Amino acid sequence: MVILVRLLGLVIMLFGIVYLLRPNIMKAYVDFWKTGKKIRIGAFLSLIIGIIFLLAAGGCRVSWFVTLFGVLALIKGIVLFVISQEQAISILEWWKKRPIAFLRTHALFALVIGALLIYSA
Repeated sequence: MVILVRLLGLVIMLFGIVYLLRPNIMKAYVDFWKTGKKIRIGAFLSLIIGIIFLLAAGGCRVSWFVTLFGVLALIKGIVLFVISQEQAISILEWWKKRPIAFLRTHALFALVIGALLIYSA
C-alpha cells in the first residue's frame, strides 16, 4: 500500500508540474470533469484514494500526514456525492475563472504535497 501512496504522490507532482508550466491545461481539466456523470466518478476515485491513504498510513514514515490526506480525500468524495451536479459544476466554474497566478500557486501547492507524500511513504 505504501507504494501506492508514493505513486499517487508522483501523480500529484506531475499534475503540479504540468499546471505550473501550462496553467490553461487546468481549465481544460476542469471542463473534462463537468460533463456527464464524471463528477460522481471523481467522487468515487476520491473515496478510493482516501481509503488507500488511510490503509497505508500505518506503514508510512509520517503517518499523520498520509492520514490527513486520506481523511481529506474521503471528505471530498462524500461532499461530491452529497451536493447536486449543479453545485459541483458551479464550484468547478469558480476554479476555472481564477487568474493564472492563482492556478500557478495551486500548482506549487500540488508539487509540495506530492513531494511530501512521496517522502512520507
